[in-house]
Parts: sequence; C-alpha cells; structure tokens
Amino acid sequence: MQFSIIISYINEEINKVIDCINSIKKQSIKQDQIELILYNTENELLAEETEEILSQQFKNLKLVNTKLKLDDLNGKYVFIYDRKISLNQHLLEVFLRIADSGKYDCIFSTEEEKKLEVNPINFNEFTYSDLMSMNLLRTATLKEYLIETKTQEIDYFGLKYYLIKQYITNKKIGTNDVLSIENNEIDDEYFINQIKEIDNLFLKVKEESNVDFQKHAYGLYIKQLMFLIDKKKFVDELDEELQIKLLELLRLITKEINLEEVLKEIKLEGYKGFFSILSLKKYSEAISYMKLFRSKRYQYHVANKYSNYLEKNPTDPSEDLTWKMTKPFRRIKPAIRKATGLIIKYFLLLIVAIYKILYVNKEVWLICERADQAEDNGYFFFKYCREQEPNRKIYYIIEKNSPHYAKVANLGNVIHHSSFKHKIYTLLADVFVSAWTFDESGYPNPSKDFRSRFRKQLKNKFQVCIQHGVIIHNISPYLSKKKYNQNLIIASSEFEKEIIMETLNYSNDEVEVTGLARFDNLHDAKTKRQILIMPTWRRHLFKINKKQFSNSEYFKTYKNLISNKEFQDFISRKNIQVKFYIHHQMQRFLENFIVDHPNIEFLLKKDAKVSDLLKESKLLLTDYSSVSSDIFYMNKPVVFYQFDPHKNHHAPTEQIKYSDLGKIVNNEEKLIDEIIKISNRGFTTEKQYQRNSNRIFKYKDTNNSKRIFESIERSYHNSKLKNVE
Repeated sequence: MQFSIIISYINEEINKVIDCINSIKKQSIKQDQIELILYNTENELLAEETEEILSQQFKNLKLVNTKLKLDDLNGKYVFIYDRKISLNQHLLEVFLRIADSGKYDCIFSTEEEKKLEVNPINFNEFTYSDLMSMNLLRTATLKEYLIETKTQEIDYFGLKYYLIKQYITNKKIGTNDVLSIENNEIDDEYFINQIKEIDNLFLKVKEESNVDFQKHAYGLYIKQLMFLIDKKKFVDELDEELQIKLLELLRLITKEINLEEVLKEIKLEGYKGFFSILSLKKYSEAISYMKLFRSKRYQYHVANKYSNYLEKNPTDPSEDLTWKMTKPFRRIKPAIRKATGLIIKYFLLLIVAIYKILYVNKEVWLICERADQAEDNGYFFFKYCREQEPNRKIYYIIEKNSPHYAKVANLGNVIHHSSFKHKIYTLLADVFVSAWTFDESGYPNPSKDFRSRFRKQLKNKFQVCIQHGVIIHNISPYLSKKKYNQNLIIASSEFEKEIIMETLNYSNDEVEVTGLARFDNLHDAKTKRQILIMPTWRRHLFKINKKQFSNSEYFKTYKNLISNKEFQDFISRKNIQVKFYIHHQMQRFLENFIVDHPNIEFLLKKDAKVSDLLKESKLLLTDYSSVSSDIFYMNKPVVFYQFDPHKNHHAPTEQIKYSDLGKIVNNEEKLIDEIIKISNRGFTTEKQYQRNSNRIFKYKDTNNSKRIFESIERSYHNSKLKNVE
C-alpha cells in the first residue's frame, strides 16, 4: 500500500466527499495502492445508509470519527487532500516518484514554478495554502514524531500542526511544480474550514516554548487570514457572523506578537491602518476600511499600468499627425457642447413660450409619485381631478413601462417620464404636486442636469406635498422646510399638523388639514379573511448583501413568524389568507422569506396594489409603517411587532403614538396570541382604538381629495397675491 489519503469532512459535506473520491479514482496509479480515510473533524457518526453508500464508492475506505492512530495508516505515505483544489490525474504518480527518491520527508504542491528543494523554507516565498493544501508525508517520519512526543494518536488538526513544525524546523522539504494545480473558487465552506483550522493551530502554537517557532507560525497565519480578508468574497458576500469570527481570530493572533516587526517580515506593512482599527475591535469599520483600501489599490494599479506604458513608449502627442489634425476640433469641442446645450435650452424655452400663449390664464399642474408608481395619494388625487375637473390642465407623470401605467392612461392627461413632453410641461407648469417631493422623482432625467440648466425657470414653482402616509414620528431632516422648502403640506389631523410644524419647521399657513387623498378610497371596503403583513425598511440593512441580510434580526424575526407551526396551523384551521408585502426598499430580499404554505402569498410591487391590500385585509401586522394609519382610519385592528425599537430610523413624537393606533408586541409568542385573540372576536377593533381613530382624524368622509384641491387653489392664489404685493 503506497498511499493513505486523508479527506476531512463534516456530515453536511458528504456530496463533496463523493466528488473527491471520484477524483481520486481517476488517478493514474492503481486503486489497490490507495486507502481512503474519511476523517470527520467534528467526531460525528454517519447514518448507516450513508456509510453503505460511501463504502461502495471505493474498495479500501475507512471512516474515522475519533483521533487518528498509526494503525489507521497502512500506506507508506500520508497524503492530505485539500478539497478546494482540483487534482491533476498524474499528481499521485509524480508525488510517489519524488518521494521514493528518499530525499524528502514532506512534499507540498505549488501553483507557481518553484525549486524542488527548499531548505530552509523562505516563508515569504510560499503561502499558507502552498504549505498546507496538498501534502505528502512519510508515515515513518510521522511515527517518529509521535514517539518523540509520546503521543499514541493524533487528530486531523494535530496532523496539520505536525506539518507546520516540519516546515519551520527545516526538515527535508520538497515542492512539486511538475504539475499544475488548479484552485477552485473560494466559497463559504473554504472560509469556515480555514477559520476552524487556523484557530486550532493557533491554540496549539500558543502552548509552544520556542518563541522563534511561534513567531514564524503566527506570521504564516496572519498572512493567510489577510489573504482571505483582502478578497471581494469577504468584504461583499460573506455572512457577517463569519466576517467577525475571522477578524476576531486575526486580532487574537496579533496580540501575541510584535505586530510591526512581523508585518515587516511578511511584507504586509501596507495594512497598518487596517490593523490599527482591528485592534480596537471595530470590526464593521475594519471591513469598510478594507473595501476602501481595495478600491484605492485598484485605482493605483490602473494608473501605474498606464504610467509604465508611457515610460516604455515615450511619445510626444503634440508631434503625432493625428493629434495635430484633430487639434482644432478638440479646441472647439467644449464650445460645441456648450452651444448645443444653449440651443436645446432656448429651443425648449421657445416652445414653452408658445404654449404659454395657448394656455393663457390656464394653470398647469403636474402630479407624480415615484417614477414607476401610481397607487398612492398622487394617483387618487389625480383620479379626482380628472373625474371632477376634466377641463383643467392637470397631468400625471409616470414611466411608460410602469406596472401601474394602464390605469393612469385610462384617465387621460398622462405624460411619459423623461420624455420631450415631460421637459416642456415641467417648465410650463405652475404647480408641482407629489406624494413625496417633486425633487425626488418629478423632474426629467438626468434630473440634476435639468434642474441646473433651468434653475431660474424652476425657482418659483409652487410645490405641494400631499404625502404618502400620516406622519406619526419625527421624520426630519426628510421633508424639512430648510431642505425641501414645500409651499404646502397636507395633513390628516390637527395632531399631525402640530408634528409637522414642530419637527419640520413649517408655518401654520403652510400646513392644511384635509385628510389623505387615498382615504377617499377606503370607504365601503369589502374585506376578506385575510391578514396583511407589511413591515417597513431598516436603514442599517440598506447596503448589505443577501447572505448578510439572511443573518439579520429583521429577516430571522419575520421568517420565524411565517414558519411558526402554531401560526401556520392557525391560518389553515381558520382558512385565513396571509399576504406578505415587504417595503419596496427591501423587495430585492423577498425570495429569502418565501415558505411553502398554501395560505401564504409573497407579493412584490408588480404583483399587487397596496390600496387594494389595505381595503381587503381584516388585520394588519407591521412594525412602524405609515400604512397603519389607513387600517386605523377604517377602524380595523393593527398589531405593531416592534421587536427592535432601538433600530427604528425615526424618533417618536408626543402628539401621536403607535400605542394610540394599535397593540404593540415585542416577541413572537405574544404576537401569535394577539392574532388569535383578534380572530376570536371576529377581527373587530377594541373600543379604545375606535375612539382614538375618531379623535385623531379630523375628517372621515370621501371629500379628502376635494379639500386638497381647494387648499392647493387657495394657497397658490394667495402666494401669487403676495408676490404681486
């Protein structure tokens, strides 16, 4: 028997182990020269049927879930198989030829061309992966080590530790660069295994008395961990939990050494700033630093590449014939660009002047929500205007490919976002009306250029915010007078008006209590046996990847709720449908939530209208969403699942509290109890919330849009009179 091949694994990786076995079966040497030892690094037992499947894969196969004994190794050589690397089919044959020369105790594979004999090892010449990935050891040498250390058995990490000792104490080491070794993509599993391996080796090295050995080993570990940290996979895609584990391990290792001296030796001095942040346990800041570091390094290398090219190919551009011939054009290019811009500008203004003559004494209003949206107060107000004031020059701006386009088009007076007509009417209009603010999505794209070019013409437009919900907390600086300078803001109650004046710094005349336009659509609603789950977004989750999101408290909380057996059994038993609609800022993560249940449906913006969902549903579960006010307005029950009040990105106010609108719970058990309790009373609202609803909302009728229309007309004409005066 020539080879004892050790493949480490955990139970969840059995399919990958089978891939390794198939790779070994393709080796050019005969299989009877090989024994396979599958070593479970977590000492777990396999199911009997799995053992049976594995035993059929290879003739000489042994499963080990305890420590390795020399009796387990029947081969002349021990070969450690790194599953991250694809084996060349002749690798073992070449390894055997080199090993049989008798010159080396250990052989390792490298990806690059290096000398076969490396005594002593220059650690700056090799990576941790070089030294630890594909290794061949003499069984006799390993036996000597065990006798010397009075050890009867060795675990997998002990074997790896033995390798480190071989290299650092300058035994007879060789490399194999005869065959190319292909590294597979670094994935989560590789990070997990590396953290576990280096953590084990670090603890073993700490027990050593040889300071020089410790220094070399720690340098090797630091170099490998920094190799992993300085990867896109680490900074952009890895789970936050794994990121922190790796960074914490690196920090603990650096505490054992003179960091400045070791960084100099392993040539990583350029990372000093990163290590300074790491030493303070500022892990998220360290990751941000690494992102910036990688970006700047890339820019440096690109600039350097062109600098080197120009050094090697020195030319004077001014002497080049092409350069000379195009010089006049280059000189006039900025002037042409500027002239073109002016031509376009004055051409548009000329057309606007003509339209103003045609529209003399006729006001033009533009209404919008988000560029692709028509389901909020903007749409319902526009619908009122078209039905009640069809002869007025009132238009709705929306993208042509919006899922809501058809219903707006049926009303007429639609302008395609960023079209030529949009530019003309933006300059022509007197009043801008938005459910958000016109600055956010009302201007033609590129909006920054458009606003800059026509700053003078846009300066005195009358700006109205008809809102996308009832303000029940301090949303400043959003919508503040200083930043957004709205001429009129619509409110639903005197309490909300007080919040707006107090937190956003608008005057009494600039806030009108009319009710929201979409409230007109909430009367005579036909409900279904339906619960709407509609959480809002979290600012701290806005710029993370899907894996990091799946580890967040936000995701786990809602995923646990919709996966909860008691909850699922309840909705099945009561035949209740559940609609899960997440905030548009978080909809890219919706697939993470999906569970297979016939009564639970997951919705995106393209799949449903929020206004319809609110009308149909008997109960709303949310955390902080302003749609709670719509349900509250209709005297339907609301439950606020506020498991993370410290992460709400808005501060509460005194005038209106969440507890005025509905029940607040902070854990899953209480939430399910409350849902069942509400169901048992027929989804009716408790009297205290009905009283609060009648107290908070000034109007509960279908005239909200009418009042908004009258308020805009009155405020706009008053502002014109002030300007005349």
